[in-house]
Amino acid sequence: METKNRNLTFFLTGGTVLLSVLLLAMLLRPEVMVAYLFEDRQDTFMDYYNCIETVKSLKSDYRNSGNMYPPLCWVIFYIFRLVSGDVEGMVEAGGSPRSLRLFQAAIVPYTLALIFLILVIFGLLTRMCRFRQIENKWLSYLFLFSIPFMFLVERGNILILSFVGSLAFFVLKDSEKWWVRDIGYLCLAIAAAIKIYPAVFGFVLLREHKYKEACRLAFYGVMVFIIPFLLFTEEGLSEIPYFFRNIMGFNSGFMNSIVSQVAQESGPVEAAVEVVAETAMEAVEAVVETVEETASEIIVFDGNRIGFAAFMEHLLMWFGVSWGSAVSVAAKLSALLSAAAFAISFFAKKQWQNVLLLACVLVGFQSRSYTYTVVFMIIPCILFLNAEREGRLNYLYLLLFGLIFFPLPLGWTEHLKEDLYYDFHRSFNDLQMGGAIWLLTIICSIDIIIQYVKRKRQKIQVEREGQGAPAVSGE
Repeated sequence: METKNRNLTFFLTGGTVLLSVLLLAMLLRPEVMVAYLFEDRQDTFMDYYNCIETVKSLKSDYRNSGNMYPPLCWVIFYIFRLVSGDVEGMVEAGGSPRSLRLFQAAIVPYTLALIFLILVIFGLLTRMCRFRQIENKWLSYLFLFSIPFMFLVERGNILILSFVGSLAFFVLKDSEKWWVRDIGYLCLAIAAAIKIYPAVFGFVLLREHKYKEACRLAFYGVMVFIIPFLLFTEEGLSEIPYFFRNIMGFNSGFMNSIVSQVAQESGPVEAAVEVVAETAMEAVEAVVETVEETASEIIVFDGNRIGFAAFMEHLLMWFGVSWGSAVSVAAKLSALLSAAAFAISFFAKKQWQNVLLLACVLVGFQSRSYTYTVVFMIIPCILFLNAEREGRLNYLYLLLFGLIFFPLPLGWTEHLKEDLYYDFHRSFNDLQMGGAIWLLTIICSIDIIIQYVKRKRQKIQVEREGQGAPAVSGE
C-alpha cells in the first residue's frame, strides 16, 4: 500500500475546506443549493419518480414515442413500480407524479436502493484508492459529497447504476482470476446498456493490447443491450434504430428548444416585423436581429449543460461573437475536440491519461451532457492520485481536478430568489466545472503528444547509437 503524497494532501485539504464552506452555507442559507443542484426546487428525485409513474408494463415502445431510455432501464423502473404500491392511485390522489414523494410506499423502496448503492460506491471507491486506509475513506467521502455526485443523487437519475458498473469494471479488470475480470466486463456492459456512453471505457482494453478480452467485453455489451430489446419491446430488434433516432433527436432538438425559448421571450419581434415590413428581406433581417439580441440576454437554454459546446458558447460570446455564431461554431469545435482527444488517448503511455481523455470525451462530446455525468471524472482523478507525485504540471492537473468536484464560494447570492433561473442561465459552478474539463482535455492532449514525440526521438537516437551512427543531439 502506497504512502500519501503531496498531491493527495493538497486535494484532501482543499476539497475538505471548500466542501465545508458550502455545507455550512447550505445550513445557514438553504437557497444556496439551487446554484449547485437541480434548478427546480419542487422536483427533487424527478428522474426516478417520473419514470416509475410513466412505465406501465415491461414492453417499451420506441417507434411511436420519444423514448430515450434503453429497455433495461424500463425493466428496472417497472420492478420498482411493482414494489411501490398503487402508483397510479397515489398520482391521482396527489394530482401529479410529484405527489409520489408524499407516500411512504413510494419513498421507502427508493430510499433503501439509494442507501445500498451509495454504500457500494463507497466500497468501490476505497478499493480503487491505493493509500492508507484513513486516506482512502477520506477521499471517498469527499467524492460522495462532491457537487456532481450530490447533483446525481438529488436528480434521482438511473446513471448512478452506470457509475457503479463503471467503477466495478476498473476495480476488477486487472484481477489475476479470469472470472473476476469477466464480472468486471459484465458490469461495464450493464453500465453501457443503461446509459450507452460508459461503453467508451471499453477502449481501455484495446490501449492495453488485451484484444481477446476486449472481444469478450464487446460480446457481453452487445448481448446485454440486445436481449432486453428482444424480450421487452413491442417489435424486438426493429426498435433499435428508433431508439437511436430518439437519442439523436433529443440532442439535435436542443437548437429548436433555444429558438422556441427565444421566440417566447422576444416580445418585440412582431413589432419589429410590422415596422420594417416594407420588404420581405427587411422583415427577415429585423426578426433575426431581434432574436439574436434577445438570445444574448437569455444566454442559454438548459443551464446544467456541462459539455465542451456549452462552455465554448459562453467563451465565444465573452469574446464578442454573436449568439447564433457562437452556438454553431461551438458545436463544430466540440466535435473536433472530442474526436482529437479520443484519438490521442491511444498514444498515452500512462493509464490515467488514457482514462482521463476517455472520460473527458464521455462528458464533453454530448450537446446535452448534464452535471451528473461529471461523476465519471472521479475515475481518472483517483488513477491520477494513485500514480503521480508532485510536479509543476501535476499541480495544474490537481487544480483542475479540484475545480471539477469542489465549488468555489462565488456567485452564491445571484438570482437565488428567481425560480428556474438556472434553467435558462448557466451557474458559475457549471461554468467552473465545464471550463475545468475543457482545459483538462486540451492540456492532457498536448502533454500526451509531447511525451509521445520525446519517446520517438529517444527511440530513434538509441537505434542510431546501436548501429554505430553518430547520435543526434536535441531534446
